[in-house]
Amino acid sequence: MFRGRYAHAIDGKGRVSIPSKFREVLNGRGQNTLMLTNDLWDPCLVAFPLDRWLEEEKKIQALPDLVREVRVYKRHFISGAQECSIDRQGRILIPPSLREFAQLNREALFVGLGDKFEIWSTDLWQPRPEDPEAILRVLQQYL
Repeated sequence: MFRGRYAHAIDGKGRVSIPSKFREVLNGRGQNTLMLTNDLWDPCLVAFPLDRWLEEEKKIQALPDLVREVRVYKRHFISGAQECSIDRQGRILIPPSLREFAQLNREALFVGLGDKFEIWSTDLWQPRPEDPEAILRVLQQYL
C-alpha cells in the first residue's frame, strides 16, 4: 500500500526519485514500471503500478462508448497515460506534457492513495480540503 506524503526535487531533465517507501511497495509487487496519467479533476498526476494500471484500463475500456462523458473521460485519462520505467537510482522521467499539466517545476509531492499515488506540484498541493463537511456528507453514503 502506498501511504504518506513525500517531497522530492525534480532535476533539470524532469527526473524525480520515487520515495523509498513507494519503491519498497513496487519491488514487493515485482514492478519497475509506472503508468502516469493526468487526473480528471485536479492538476496532478496519477501513478499506477503497471499491473494495477492494466486492471484499471480494462474497467475503463468496458464502459460504453455511446455515452459522451465516457468518451471524454477516456480521451483525457487514457490518452494522457505514459509508461515510465524506474531507473537504477529509483527515479522516473516525467514526460514534459505531464509535467506541464501538473505544473511540476522544481519539487514534486508524492501522495499515497493505497493502490496508487498522486504526484503534485508542492505549490499546488492543499493539505486541507476546502469544504471538509461536504466531503463527510458524501462519504457517509458509502461508509
